[in-house]
Amino acid sequence: MALEMGADWPVREVELREIERFLALGVSVLAVGGPGVGKSTLLGAALDRAARAGAHIVRPDALTDPRRLVRGPRRRVVVAADDLAAADPGALATACRLVSEGQALLLASASPADPLPEALRRLLIGGLVRRVTVEPFGRSETAAVLRALLGGPVDTATAERFWQLSRGNALVLRELADHAVAAGALTPVRGNWHWPGLTGAPDSRLTDLAGLLLGELDPAERELVGLLALAGSLDAGLPLVADARDAAEALDRRGVIVTERRGFQLSLRLAHPLCEAVVPWLLPELTARRMRAQLADALEAAGGRRPGELLRAATLRLATGTAPRRDHLEPAAAEALAHHDFALAERLCRAALTEGRAPTPSLALLLGRALAGQGRHAEAEDHFRDAAGAAAGPEARTALLGARAVNLALGLHRPADAAALVDAAVRDTAARRGAHPADGHAAGADPDSATGADPVRGGGADPVPAGYRDVHALTRLFTDRLHETAAYASEPAPPAGLPALALARHEQGDSDGALALLGGGPAPSGEDRDPAAHLDRLAVLGWITLQSRGEAEALAVLDALREAARNGSPRHEAHLSLLKARVHRSAGRTAKAVELLRHAAAREAPGDWVAPRASRLAELAGALAELGETAEALCLLDDAKAAREAEYAYPLVADAVALERAVVAVRLGDRPAAVRRALGVAERAAAGGRRAQALTALHLAARAGDPARAAALLDGGPGGVPVRGPVPEARARHVRALADDDGDALDEVSTRFAALGLLPLAAEAATQAALAHQRARDRRKVRASRAAGARLGAHCDTRPASGAAAPERGRGRRAAAHLTSREREVVALAAAHLTNQEIADRLVLSVRTVENHLYRAYGKLGVTARSELARRLGAVPLHDRRIA
Repeated sequence: MALEMGADWPVREVELREIERFLALGVSVLAVGGPGVGKSTLLGAALDRAARAGAHIVRPDALTDPRRLVRGPRRRVVVAADDLAAADPGALATACRLVSEGQALLLASASPADPLPEALRRLLIGGLVRRVTVEPFGRSETAAVLRALLGGPVDTATAERFWQLSRGNALVLRELADHAVAAGALTPVRGNWHWPGLTGAPDSRLTDLAGLLLGELDPAERELVGLLALAGSLDAGLPLVADARDAAEALDRRGVIVTERRGFQLSLRLAHPLCEAVVPWLLPELTARRMRAQLADALEAAGGRRPGELLRAATLRLATGTAPRRDHLEPAAAEALAHHDFALAERLCRAALTEGRAPTPSLALLLGRALAGQGRHAEAEDHFRDAAGAAAGPEARTALLGARAVNLALGLHRPADAAALVDAAVRDTAARRGAHPADGHAAGADPDSATGADPVRGGGADPVPAGYRDVHALTRLFTDRLHETAAYASEPAPPAGLPALALARHEQGDSDGALALLGGGPAPSGEDRDPAAHLDRLAVLGWITLQSRGEAEALAVLDALREAARNGSPRHEAHLSLLKARVHRSAGRTAKAVELLRHAAAREAPGDWVAPRASRLAELAGALAELGETAEALCLLDDAKAAREAEYAYPLVADAVALERAVVAVRLGDRPAAVRRALGVAERAAAGGRRAQALTALHLAARAGDPARAAALLDGGPGGVPVRGPVPEARARHVRALADDDGDALDEVSTRFAALGLLPLAAEAATQAALAHQRARDRRKVRASRAAGARLGAHCDTRPASGAAAPERGRGRRAAAHLTSREREVVALAAAHLTNQEIADRLVLSVRTVENHLYRAYGKLGVTARSELARRLGAVPLHDRRIA
């Protein structure tokens, strides 16, 4: 891939159309937004369009003789004032008078902090001038801008890095992209541009931009800015900050710093992340050393009252070349692990180990996870094995066993060995309690030599000790043997807070039992000391609630998850974003879901069995396809495939990815491929005891075009598919109603989905009911169902699937139905402006094969140029959609 910066800056179509609408109505416009968000570019585009429409454009300083501006009733005068703060007050007053008299329109921009002239405020109050807010780019818009600037797609992690540093500020984004290109830091990876972030000293342009954003600083303000840049954020109650109260207030008024309140605590941070990244490079070495020591002293004196403070104190100490406090090393390592700084976590763990002294179980657990997080899975396995041999106490042994099993399965791709390891631990515990191992192995056998015999089928003693049940259920998830958890999953009072066991119950069809397990009883032992375990419990609770009870009840889980995410760890934030996205997507707010999924998918989370990155990327692909962005969806599915290969995707996750691939196929119009994939998932899931996922797959297969086969498998498939719970029952009814072509039943299904908050499914069922009524020639019911579908669909931003229930119209749609699966993929990528070579790289084809596919697709679609593909396929450009 050759890299050249594109010359064109994508236009803000939504805001531009809003300005055009106001001007057409004879209403002036004031565009309001912070510095660098792109107000000038937006006004320039609006003025160009106004001029092409015949308007006479003048600047405020040209208003010396207003009589010369009247060009007749058909020539509209537009006064353009790009920056009100820089405009001449007299000329601006004249412009406002012309607007009030109806002789001209004003098109101006201002920052939120700029004082507005009284005459302009009166016009705003009177409705003669309307505000149009120019917000920073969202994540999706940032990705679209980067594609336009770089001439090709960027991976999700790279887009997130650009967004995190720019926060969507157009000026900062452009400068960062220029810097990355000039430094040669952008490299192609699987057809996407990849950028590791600002890893070295910033260039002069970024330094100048940071200075522009900060403005003029007096010595006290400069000191506080330096402290905040080194610390990230500081509690306003720290003496170090309280002593700089006047400087803090002045910087707050100018928007250089922002305040954040959490409960009764108020913290300060720099408003622009770019300044936080650049300022430390500008500090003299001795000044930076002094500041770091001051900050470390202040944070240690505070005693780690806020999450992350001990980690920052330890990091600052290390940066000054001094050792952190010994009693802070292990807590700081735990915080580094939570923030996914695995190298720092290892460094702190090793610093905490005194020579000749064996590590504590908690420290051994931290070090092993730090090694696994860096991809050193074999080293982590050796460490866990050695630590397990020295661990004393059931709680420590269980924690180490769970971490080792996850590392074996996900990191080393040895799920069977992980299951055998847990079986050996169960046998050993049973032998110590006097029970006889089920498979005849001697007590205390080496876990690494275990054969994996099922310990659940043992004799009279409790087959799986309570402490091992979650780990045992987890390894059964990894090996698709959920039926082996049935021996204890039905017990009346299992220990609370076991996410893997709860997920196993849910997949076997007992969602009520799974929710009771997660939500009832006291928190499990150690969860208050293990934020990751608490997070897993809440994430699984939210997913099961949404899948079984619907949107409204899932919203209640968000509050608890939001509280847990206050520690700011990437894993917590990713899971919070993921659950919020799933709720939004289920309710038809797909654009909001995409924004959140971009954040969740960008996060690296090694060992996260609850939501591995492959599944997060696939969910983003499915949501984008539902918005009509099939080209980007196909790219993300390739990324999900690579993520599956990097970290073992156990069957539940692998089939979740396959279902999202089927969703993308539906949106591409390739319904036969979608049906094949969905039915394949249904058969594999039912055979593995994953009945909940089997039902979801059958529901998708029925909606994609084969309800008869889906209904047959639903009623007589392997193991049967349960329908307990409001959402599963509605899905099953939908499948049967489609198979029976029963309009009344589909109307009833639509009502059920609407009551559960699943509006896209409700709208779809209503539309399908209208078609069934039409085939039955019941016109009254047709009108009622169509009206219901339109009413429900108005609340959703999901685009109708290609070849949906409504009959296709137009030559392009009919021809598109005859494209092969590969032709659809090639055409979708070509419509997204990828070159033939880039398409070949992404799909692992030769350029000649890509050309042949395009040649055949052109003939079927009746087009002669690449530029006609998007229009023929009904695609909508990314920059032409509001991201809510």
